[in-house]
Amino acid sequence: MLIRGYAEILGYGTMISVLITLRFLIGDAKRKSLAFSVVKPLD
Repeated sequence: MLIRGYAEILGYGTMISVLITLRFLIGDAKRKSLAFSVVKPLD
């Protein structure tokens, strides 16, 4: 019983960390594409 709860907590932890890293990667990609769209007209 205790082991199952621990596994669930670990599962949720990994899911949350994956979501956070995905959000960071998407935010980073958006920032980079924004920077590119700002830089391109200046060229």
